[in-house]
Parts: sequence; structure tokens; C-alpha cells
Amino acid sequence: MVSCISCKKQGDVNIDDNIKGISEYAFSGAQIGKVTMGKGLNTIHKKAFAKSTVTDVNMPLPDETKSVNWKADAFLNCASLKKLYSLKALRVLTMRHFTIVRH
Repeated sequence: MVSCISCKKQGDVNIDDNIKGISEYAFSGAQIGKVTMGKGLNTIHKKAFAKSTVTDVNMPLPDETKSVNWKADAFLNCASLKKLYSLKALRVLTMRHFTIVRH
């Protein structure tokens, strides 16, 4: 499980293939760009990337028997997010995952 509370990570992020999940708030507020998910990923917990500067998410397609479970508000207030690749890999995806609040 990837966990990086108060993460100081900057730049692009590559999640290793052996990582199974990304914990709540793992990259919350982080100054990151492109995120490439590993093939072993099966869960992205709520608000994992909330308020980060993520711009692109690339998820390799898993085999036909596997999918990824994204929890609510996984990308809450990610105003810079422009591209999400491999939508076929998602089990459940609603607009709640991409909530953007404008002030």
C-alpha cells in the first residue's frame, strides 16, 4: 500500500507493479504531474490524490479478470487533471471521483 501523508513528492509518479493499493490521502496536496499506475494496483482509496496538482493518470490495462476499485473523491479538487487513460480498467467510476469545488 502506498502511503505518503503530507507528501513532499514533486514531479511525475510511477507506482510499482507490486503495489496493491494507494491509501487515503496518500498524495493529498502533493505537487505532482503525471501518475503511472502499476499493473498490480486494485484499490485507490478515498481522497488519495485530493487537492494535488496531478495532470495525467495512466493505468495499464489489467487482464480481463481484474479491475480497479476507485473510492469516492479519489481525485477531489484536482483542478489540473486533464487526462485519464485506460478507463476500461475501472470497476466503478462516478463524477464524485473528480469533484472540483470552485470558490
